[in-house]
Formats: sequence, structure tokens, C-alpha cells
Amino acid sequence: MADTAMDFIKERVSLLPEFEPEMWTTDIEKSISPFISSMLEKQSNDLQRLLIGVGTSEKDSEAEDVASILIVTTGPESDFDGANVSTIVYFIQPRVEDSSTTPSEGNEDISSLLSKLTWGTTNGHMAHSLLLRASTVYAPAILAKPIEEEEVVDDELSVLSEDLSHNGGGGGGGNGRGVEGTSDLVPALHRLLASLTEMVGHETEEGGEDSGEHAAVLYVPSSLARGPPLDDHGAFLKLAKDSSLVQQLESIVVQWTRQVRELSIRHDATIDSDGLGPREEISFWNKATAELSATCKQLQRVDVARTMLVLEAAGSSYHTNFLSLSARVNNRLEEASSNVKFIGMLSEPCDALAKAAPKEVLGILPELLGRIRVIWSISKFYNTEERLTALLRKLSSEIIARGRASLDVKDILGADVEGSIAKLASAITCGEQWKLIYRRTVAAIERTPGARPWCFDEATIFAQADAFVQRCRDLTEVCRGQQQFQRKSALTNGEPGPLPCFGGSSAAVVVSEMERIQATFETSLNTIKNVKYDILDVRSTAWHENFEGLRDGMRDLDQLLINAWNMAYGGVSTVSEFMELTASYAQLAKRDAVEAHAR
Repeated sequence: MADTAMDFIKERVSLLPEFEPEMWTTDIEKSISPFISSMLEKQSNDLQRLLIGVGTSEKDSEAEDVASILIVTTGPESDFDGANVSTIVYFIQPRVEDSSTTPSEGNEDISSLLSKLTWGTTNGHMAHSLLLRASTVYAPAILAKPIEEEEVVDDELSVLSEDLSHNGGGGGGGNGRGVEGTSDLVPALHRLLASLTEMVGHETEEGGEDSGEHAAVLYVPSSLARGPPLDDHGAFLKLAKDSSLVQQLESIVVQWTRQVRELSIRHDATIDSDGLGPREEISFWNKATAELSATCKQLQRVDVARTMLVLEAAGSSYHTNFLSLSARVNNRLEEASSNVKFIGMLSEPCDALAKAAPKEVLGILPELLGRIRVIWSISKFYNTEERLTALLRKLSSEIIARGRASLDVKDILGADVEGSIAKLASAITCGEQWKLIYRRTVAAIERTPGARPWCFDEATIFAQADAFVQRCRDLTEVCRGQQQFQRKSALTNGEPGPLPCFGGSSAAVVVSEMERIQATFETSLNTIKNVKYDILDVRSTAWHENFEGLRDGMRDLDQLLINAWNMAYGGVSTVSEFMELTASYAQLAKRDAVEAHAR
């Protein structure tokens, strides 16, 4: 029997397009044997599924010229663990209800067992394969037969339902058995088909950010797809008298309501996460318009209208509630379409902004704010204080992103201190000028007769930008510290520079003290180098504690360095030595306290 079952499986695996006979090995048969034993002995539900595909393993998936192999996986949670598999053949056993049943008791021959095995092929879109089988094989059998005959397909539908739940579906799975009784089989079938329809709809709509990939995809029973004309009121009154049908349609409308409400919740949420720029806002509204438009097309389908007419004729409250929800979706589509038109005006300058260096940002901002003024003045939906504040905050985020893109942490912490100081200064100027340009725009609006003023909360708009400017100042101080205590410059290639040549009897003591100061500073700097967060990220609040420790240490080292220079001056015996020492001191003085002493 086992050999017959193995041949049955091998014959169907050979249908895979990439299959080659030499792929079938004894190791493959050993992997399949537990599934066959489980089927023959009827003693376990743990090996209920068998999936076989042709491909490469995960470790070889990116290599070239790797021979394809058969990959086998079994069990209720089986998958291919990252393997590169394009097409698979699957086998699903009927569920074992009584684990005490044995082959002798069941007395089934191998042909009978294999006839109950569900199998098929799929190219990776599991939901599509399940929907095709459920709608063309099981649904006609269940809906066309009386209750007492439905037990024939009960077990196989349960397997399909559970398989859906394992592959990310919702609403199709059950509580242990999937479908507990024949009286619940038809509603369970509709729930399964509804979930599969939604999943397949999302799969087929993928392919771009504006494709409406998260639109609500509504399931309607096939009987209503071929139902009476919409103007045949008598037919709908007759259908409304079927309480079982009405109950099924109400359960389907409950799922529609969930889908549409989830869509509405996503679009009601304001995307105001720190780090998102204005281009994400444009993308949000493009995507929202596509999703809402696709959903409205779903709501206008003839079979959806037939469902509503049946519920209306039955006097169901679900009819009124869903029509109200549909109207809100249409209103949101109108809003999204309008917002796309106006927010689209920002695409060109926002694209330029996303590529600009901090110095170039200042030339783009006036035009960008001018276009935002137009939106504020004439947009029907986007001209609210909340939306404009969020948009301006995203501009701040983009300006921060431009500053961060120009900086390199390794350069700041030693590799290129002088270059980093110049880039940090540019980022600081950009952040400060952004606020000034905004304020000039506010003043210009106030001077415009009849214009609605911008009374937005500056703290909300500029909080992150101000924090980034301060972070750049802090990092400039870190760079100055390296110049001061390690004497780093463009000539030292990221390494500490040489000490000046000191004369007199105290020269050795001065050199020793300056080396000790350098070592102490490097110990403190290593604390910053070893942090686990991005020091350019203003959301990393641990920076404040780390930097304060370094700053306090540098203040102490300032005084020690001044004392060392005083000691060096004490060993000077000629005017020439004094002049050379003063010149070196002035050149090496980088921090404010030391510069003041050098003067």
C-alpha cells in the first residue's frame, strides 16, 4: 500500500514544470514516508499536509548555476523556510476524527484512501488555488445538496479552512474542526469564500504604490451574481422571504462592513511620524485615492446592489447601516481626489528637496512654501490647520534628513574633523534659515488683504528641527574637542597631531601633562564612539547624558591644558622662544576657554 501511495505522489509531482526524474531520490521518499504512514494508519493530524516544490534552498538561493532539487515539507505549519520555490504540488489528508480508528477497523483499500486525498498545484498564490478549488468543487456540491448529504465534503472543507488560516487568512478557519456541524457548513463556506476572495483580490492588485492594493474586495455568493434584474422588485421580495438566505447575506455584509471600516480607519489616521517627509504625504494621498476608488467600484457592482436590494426588501437594519458607510466612503474619495490634485503641486519641489544638499535647500524652500500658500487658500479639504501643520512638520523632517545625509558619524568622530565642522555648520545654517523663511512667509500672508493668516504652533513644526540644530552644535563641540586635545586637522588624516616643541627645563613635564590630557580625552570620547544608537538621530535621548559627561570632562581638561601652557611659558628664556610658543598656542587653541587664554 505504501508503495502504491508513493507512486501516486510521484506521478503528480512529475507534473511540476521544472521536475526532472533524477530529482526523485531515496532521501525524497524518506521525507514523504511519514505523511504516507500517517494517512495509512489514520492516527495523527500532525502530518495532514504535504508540500513538494522544485527549487533551491535558502542558502543557495542567491548563488548562480545551482542545480534545482525537490524540497519537501510536511505538517500543519509547513512552509519552505525561505527556499526559492516557484511552483508546488500539495496533498491534504482528510481529518482524522477518532484516533482509535485503525486500518483493520476501517478496512479501506489504498484506492479508497487515495481518492479522499486532496491534491493540486499552485504557483505560490495559495489563496487563489484555495479559492478556485473551494468555489468550483466544494461550493457547488454543498449548495446543491440537502443538509444530510453535506457530510461528504465537511472534512475536506475543514482542511481548506484551516489551510487558509495557516496562510494568513481571516474568518475561514475554525475552532479545532473548522466546521463543527452540518448546519453551520453553508455559512462557514461563505465565510471561507469571502476571506479567500479578499486575499486573492489583494494579491492580484499588487504592482505599484498607487494600485489600490488595500482596497476592500467584496465577496458575493455566485447565486446573486446571476440574480434577477435590479428593477425586478417582485423577485427580490420573494428572495427576502428566505430567512436562511437573508441571514447568510447579513453575515456577508458584516464582513463587508469590517473591510470598509478598516479602510476608513487607515485613511482617517494622519501620517505624522517623525522622519517622514512631504513626499510620503503625497504618496499617502495617491494611495488613498487609488484604494478608495477601487473600493467604490466594488460598492457599485451589480451583485452588491442585488445583495442590498434583498436586505432592503427583508427590512434588515444591515441595509441602512451599510448604505451609510458606503456614502462615507464616497465622501472620502471626493476628499482624497481633491487632496491629490492640490498636494500634487508639491511633487516637483519636493523631489528636488529630497536630492538637495543643505546649502541647496534654502533656494527651494521659498517656492515650496509659496505652493503651500496656494493649497491653504483654495483647497476644499486640505486647508485645515491640522493638515498644514502636519505638512510643515514633514518639511522639517525632510530638512533634517538632508542634513543627516550630508554627515558621516565616522568623520565626525575622528576620520575628518575639519570637513565635518564645515558640514555641521551648513546643516545648522539650513535649520536656522528654514525657520526664518517660514516666519517671512507668515509675515507676507499677514500683509496680504483678505488672506487667512497662518496661526500654526511653531513648537509643533520646528521641535525636531531645533533639536537637530542643537545636536549639530553638540557634535561641533565634539569635533572642536578633538582638534583641541588631539590636535587633529586635515593634515593628520584622522590621527592625533604632533605636540609643539617646548624648550626650557619644564619641557618634559609639559609634554607629559599634555599626553595625559590627550589620553583622558580619548577615554571620554570612546564613550561616544561606543554608544549603540545613531548619534545623528534626535529621537535618541540617551545622547544628552552621554554628551554632558563628555562636555563636563572637556571643561576640566580646558583648565588643565591652560595650566600646561602656563608651565610652558615659565620655561621660556628668550623673546624668540616666546614668539614661537605664542604662535603655536594661537594655532592650537580651538575651544573658547583656551582661545580666550591664548589671546
